[in-house]
Amino acid sequence: MIESRNQLIDKLILSIRTENIDAFDENTQKGIIWFGEEDVAKILNQELPLYLNSYDVATLLRFMVHNNKAEYKDVVLNLIAEVIKQGVIRTDHYPNGTLRCMAAAKSIGEDKFILVQGDCLGVSKETLDKIQDKMQQDDWDAVTCVTKFKNDSDRKLKSKVKSIHDGNRIIWNTRHNLDYCDHHVGVYGFNNMEIAKKCVGDTFEDLEHNEWIMKGFKVGCVEIDDPIIDINTKDDYKKLTL
Repeated sequence: MIESRNQLIDKLILSIRTENIDAFDENTQKGIIWFGEEDVAKILNQELPLYLNSYDVATLLRFMVHNNKAEYKDVVLNLIAEVIKQGVIRTDHYPNGTLRCMAAAKSIGEDKFILVQGDCLGVSKETLDKIQDKMQQDDWDAVTCVTKFKNDSDRKLKSKVKSIHDGNRIIWNTRHNLDYCDHHVGVYGFNNMEIAKKCVGDTFEDLEHNEWIMKGFKVGCVEIDDPIIDINTKDDYKKLTL
C-alpha cells in the first residue's frame, strides 16, 4: 500500500538505485491507482528528478530500452531530461567532449570522473562500479570497458569500435573487422586530467583513445556483459525507435 506522495517517491528512488525495473513499473501503476495519472505525472516529471542525479541516468536509459510501453518510455525520457537539466554545463570552447567534461569536473572541484557517452545506452551501475574499482588499482591514466559482440554483422560495421586488449589493458582500437577484437563501449574513467590536453588534434582512425596510447598513457579495461546499444548512425536510431 502507498499512503503518501513521499512514500511513492521513496519507492521509486529505491527501484532506480537497485535497478529494479519491475518495481519501478509496479509502483508507478500503484501510484496512478491512489493519486491519479495527472498527479503521478507531476511526481515523475517534477518531484522525483529533484532526488536523482546524473549517476542515475544510466539506469533510467536502461529502463527505457528494456520496456516496450510507449507511455513508459515517455515518462523515462522526461525524467532523464529533468535530471540532465540539473547538471548540464554547456560550452563551445573545447575541441572535444573529453576536454569539455574535464572542465565540468574541475568546475565542481573534482579531479577524477567517469564519462558515459550519451549515445551509448544500457550501461549499468555495476559497470560504473567496475570502472571505479579499476581506477583505484595500479596507476591507470584512464579506464574503459569492452564487451563481446553479439553477432558477426556488428563486428563488420566501421561505426562499431573494436578493442584489442589482454583483459586488463587496452592495446589498440580499430574500426576494421578483426576476429580477435571485442566491442569497445563508450564509457571512460579518468584519473589523469592531462590525458586529453596532450592528445588534441589528428587521431588514428578518428579514435581519440588511440592517441592516448600513442602518447604513452596507460589505459586499462574491464569486461562487461551489459546489453549495450550504440546509436552511431540513423539506422541505429531507427532500430531503437522500432
